[in-house]
Amino acid sequence: MAERFMRDLRNSVRVAGSKEVAYHNDRGNKYREEGEYDRALAEFDKALGLAPSAAVIYSNRGNAHAGKGHLERAILDYDEAIRLEPYTAAPYSNRGAAKREKGDLEGALADYEIAAQLEPHFFATYFNRGNAYLEKEEYALAIADYKTAIRLNPQFTGPYINIASAYRALEQYDLSIEPLDEAIRLDLRCSEAFMGRAETHLRLGDRECALADFDRAVSLEPRNAEFYYARAKVHILRRDYNRIIQDVEKAVRYNRRRDSSYHLTLADAHRNRGEEYMRKGDYNRALRDFNAALKLSPKDAPSYHDRGGAYAQKGDVNKALSDYNRAIRLDPNNPKTYHARAMVYGRKQQYKRALADFDKSISLNPDLPSIYEDRGITYELIGLADKAITDYDMALKLNPESADCYFKRGCSYFGKKDYRKTIQDCDRAMELGADHKENYSLRAGAYVEIEEYDLAIQDFDKAIEISPKEAHFYVGRGVAYGRKGDQDTAIANYDKAISLDRKHVGAYVNRGVAYYQKGDYDAVMPDFDMALKLDPNNALNYSNRGEMFLHKGQPERAITDLNKALSLNPMYAEAYKHRGNAYMELGDRERGMRDLAQYERLGGENWRSEM
Repeated sequence: MAERFMRDLRNSVRVAGSKEVAYHNDRGNKYREEGEYDRALAEFDKALGLAPSAAVIYSNRGNAHAGKGHLERAILDYDEAIRLEPYTAAPYSNRGAAKREKGDLEGALADYEIAAQLEPHFFATYFNRGNAYLEKEEYALAIADYKTAIRLNPQFTGPYINIASAYRALEQYDLSIEPLDEAIRLDLRCSEAFMGRAETHLRLGDRECALADFDRAVSLEPRNAEFYYARAKVHILRRDYNRIIQDVEKAVRYNRRRDSSYHLTLADAHRNRGEEYMRKGDYNRALRDFNAALKLSPKDAPSYHDRGGAYAQKGDVNKALSDYNRAIRLDPNNPKTYHARAMVYGRKQQYKRALADFDKSISLNPDLPSIYEDRGITYELIGLADKAITDYDMALKLNPESADCYFKRGCSYFGKKDYRKTIQDCDRAMELGADHKENYSLRAGAYVEIEEYDLAIQDFDKAIEISPKEAHFYVGRGVAYGRKGDQDTAIANYDKAISLDRKHVGAYVNRGVAYYQKGDYDAVMPDFDMALKLDPNNALNYSNRGEMFLHKGQPERAITDLNKALSLNPMYAEAYKHRGNAYMELGDRERGMRDLAQYERLGGENWRSEM
């Protein structure tokens, strides 16, 4: 219930008799109406010094005390006025107002009842009593009194404003508009009427009319904190975070009560705007807002969580971890923060900690599919494909329409060389709308492995159609053509890939292989040399070139490259085979046999069948 709509009308009475007494009384009333209560009290004191038995002056002085907030003194003056003239309505009505402000609603209603009996046509009594009923949430009685007050004094705006408040409390918003319209017609500068109508429009869902009325109220009282705070509610509904912050900042500036709720709302506004900047990828502005939110509310766990996210997006994982740690200390039961921290641990390759946070997040919210998906990725990274697939299965149980999860599980099946399941998952992902290049590329790779080269080429064609400037799609298509035996088309694809990315190692390696398949050994070596230049720590590249030296009849150079390959990867079976053959060509049968036996132990084919 808005207190600004519940102001009392206190009656000021002129004194008949001595001109000097009347003079001081009238000046006191004038000063009181202007809010200069000390000067008003001084005038009333002078009047009472001249006429100590004038009940109306005690009543008027009581009004000045009430204006200053000195309710006990006001009630004492009203008591004296009533003692001197017990049959006058105004002191009872005004004493009722003072009692209501003290919270004594029953005492107030008792005084209003006497005032109404003494003077049934005194509109202020009905207005004041309506306010007491409004505060007691006895809305039907409040409405009845306000209607009486309006009938007795239709030019006074207060009852119109407050009867509208009663209708709003009863959720009778349509009935609330008409009295507010009348209050505004009576007084175009009545800010409270504009505020009441704005609140009503807002409840009716008419944001534009509400905003127009809030704007008018603010223009009439530009230093009223509550008006800015109320208008911010419209901006919140419209997600206009800049205006939310502007209005709440002004509410804080003009707030006389030092109400911390304004600061909390301002903190929320900064955090919400920061989240909006996050969605737009503007992480620097997001950080500024999260910092502002934390300055206003330094123990707000969501702001630490959000700021951690901004730091993570900017790549500052240490600051991100610091904020996530603080958020967890403040709110140890938020699964999203554990989830977010797990992702950062994963980026730092601290997989054990990442898995512990994923586990904690799942224990707090076992029904969130994204946590299982991300834990699955972590299992995949540490080589636990079966556990990854189990997590993807759970995620899909919770959200069977997740195309992205089918794609991820397809990647895990590819790593396990279960290419048909990879294809099934890619198919399902596409049925769910994942018509993206990575899905086509993954399925194409699976088709290559099961020797469905035409289907692979169709998928690579589609990936290239979607993204024609990505070199690795041309490399993949080149591999498919090469496996089909079309080395010329394969080489054309590798050429295109190299034109797009001159540092694509795979393009040089596979083009060298294609040249080798064609028997163009002179063209092979430059590509293998370039691959080694670009990636000098890759055992495969040394093994390929060593094999090429072997075919060119240069076993010594072959052995040099194959030694390097095995120093980089001592478990590389193919390198042992090629080096064994090189030793055989040099007549070193003992070393040759030893390398060929090691090749077989590492899972190579029976080398004896090849001789």
